[in-house]
Amino acid sequence: MEISRRTSLALLLLVAAAVAQDPPRTARKASISGVVRYAGSSWPVDKATVVVEGAEPVITDNRGRYTLSDLPPGEYHVEVEKNGSRTLSRKIVLSGFDLSPVDINFRINGTLAGRVLDDKREPVADALVSVVTRVYYLGQLQSRRTGAATTNARGAFRIPNVPTGEPVVLLATRFPDKIGAISDVPEDLKERQEVLADTYYPNSPSFVSAQQLTLRPGQALDQLDIRMVRSRNYCADGVMLPANGTPARLDFTISRTEAVFPRADNFGSAGNPAPDGKFRICNLTPGEYRITTQGPVPAARAEFTFGLTPFTVMDQDVRRLQVVTPPLVNLSGEVTWDGSEVPIPGAAPIVVRTVPVDRRPVSIGGWSEMNGAPASVPGAFHFPGLLMGDYEVVVLGLPTGQYVKDVTYGGASAMHQPLRLGNAPLNSRLGIVIGRDGAVISAQVNDGDGKPIIDASVYALPAAAVTETELAETLAWGQTDRLGQFTTDTLPPGKYYVLAQRTGVGTSAYGVGRLWAARLSQGTELELGHGGFRQVRLTPVEIR
Repeated sequence: MEISRRTSLALLLLVAAAVAQDPPRTARKASISGVVRYAGSSWPVDKATVVVEGAEPVITDNRGRYTLSDLPPGEYHVEVEKNGSRTLSRKIVLSGFDLSPVDINFRINGTLAGRVLDDKREPVADALVSVVTRVYYLGQLQSRRTGAATTNARGAFRIPNVPTGEPVVLLATRFPDKIGAISDVPEDLKERQEVLADTYYPNSPSFVSAQQLTLRPGQALDQLDIRMVRSRNYCADGVMLPANGTPARLDFTISRTEAVFPRADNFGSAGNPAPDGKFRICNLTPGEYRITTQGPVPAARAEFTFGLTPFTVMDQDVRRLQVVTPPLVNLSGEVTWDGSEVPIPGAAPIVVRTVPVDRRPVSIGGWSEMNGAPASVPGAFHFPGLLMGDYEVVVLGLPTGQYVKDVTYGGASAMHQPLRLGNAPLNSRLGIVIGRDGAVISAQVNDGDGKPIIDASVYALPAAAVTETELAETLAWGQTDRLGQFTTDTLPPGKYYVLAQRTGVGTSAYGVGRLWAARLSQGTELELGHGGFRQVRLTPVEIR
């Protein structure tokens, strides 16, 4: 056993040395390839659509094989779709080298169908019906829309590819595609008509009192009628203010934010203010909103304008909103080693990326926000001209044994939370601390007869996490290959609870809650030392 461990450690060190000796000095493009199989079997999935963000989709061949080419360095989730069912891979980090095999286990999801009716049981056409689940993201518990469909003239909807094995809720929303600059709704609240409000199945205005639905693989639930409730009608008025402080006529979008699509800044009603930049938007019901505005895409990045203003409607109109498009800001920072500034000879450069949290990345000409900034370790980096807002900090290119130990902004930690540009003193710097004492966990999952289990989910849960929110941000997970094996990315040293499950519990707030409850009683305790790797043999458990 000791010889095997030393041999494996030597192989890991050789791989790390090879990477360090031949670093990608430029942002080389690479490919992701593998085979798509039906979950729990070795049968290939042919004629499935495989895609990642920013690339053209490809179709699997009769052996389930696929190749996604010409991808820049970054973090990806490979999505596979066939006959309405979709499967998303775990996070894949591409650092300028081709990755193969990246095999994907395709799961058959469920379907939800029904009608949307008003308070008089008349059908509501053109309503958006969304599947909503709860997730942890950057330290916050959010309601996330994971799929949607629009009702037809009879108020009917059908949503395929609904996640199975975890509770979801349905939300019906009705809003116009376009709205005028100045609404003609009466100023007097008493003269206004009530309007249809966002409604959760079966007819609740709140997520808390919504009826949860849990599907089995391949199950279809129909005849799910959502009866929308009516509410008082409120307005919000204000003005669009570019960076120069002069009101301007900038296109805008207004949307509800209690349940959002990831990075969907164009979801909602589009409008254009009056020539003097003023607007009055009505038919709003109580809840949380945001107005986003964006100028036309210019030839030069410095001329790009974007603004986001959140607001809340309670029991009265919202007055004198100012939707500001602040100037671009420069962000500089440095990468340091934890505990030492001694450089490592031949260390490969890394890429620091700031990914927008609440909107899509901007691309102007040959420049994109997703390009990131190169940096040596230790070394400095610089982002010229970032938009004000929230970002997720991502570090790419770290070799085995290294990990991000901390992220700071303006002297305060921003680890596992949004980087909020503008929430620190002017010229505050971004700091990234890299640990060099990380290790990996290699799991072998077998059944009671010692046979390898394909497609089992393996979870490594750090004992240092003291809340479910912390656990969601720091756990590592993945699925076993055809040999029943799974190896984590580099993890910080410390105590972990490791467990495997045949079907998996996902990483929604519901799944994280189950893992939190099971970690002490059903997890295998493991101490991860400084450097190297740790092997563990697991038998799947049924999480209670």
